[in-house]
Amino acid sequence: MPKYTFDAAYEKKDEIALDVYNVVGSEMKEYGYIVIKTLITSIEPDAKVKDSMNEINAAQRTRAAAQELAEADRIKVVTAAKAESEKDRLHGVGLADQRKAIVDGLATSFSELKESGLSEKEVMSILLTNQYLDILNAFAKSGNHAIFLPAGASGAEDMRTQLLSALEANKMK
Repeated sequence: MPKYTFDAAYEKKDEIALDVYNVVGSEMKEYGYIVIKTLITSIEPDAKVKDSMNEINAAQRTRAAAQELAEADRIKVVTAAKAESEKDRLHGVGLADQRKAIVDGLATSFSELKESGLSEKEVMSILLTNQYLDILNAFAKSGNHAIFLPAGASGAEDMRTQLLSALEANKMK
């Protein structure tokens, strides 16, 4: 046994049994005994060796468990990131579709109002006023508590005039 490491002794139990058979069998033959077979059923190392082996096994299992947990965490993070990315992409698609629908609706309204005989400036005035009132309505429903608007009844008209002036200035550029 001294020529083997502990792990090798476990692996070569059959070879050791054969060595014991050969050595003990030849010695016992001199005394009239015949050894039929030698069996090694258990190899019992020193308690310190057993404790060391158990610590090594525990450390290996702990390391493997830590690696598996880390991999599981990585998979969770990657999956969450993919889900967040897909959510953002779909939100962008939805927002783009919504804006396209608004633009298409405004273009249709603009065309219909122009066909009714209104001037381009009058149509813009109606659409801007309508948009202004829609925004005020959405703001009121949102639960916000403060909004700054021009004082007086002419506030909406002042804002409409400013918007039309800005549009005219951009048109001339």
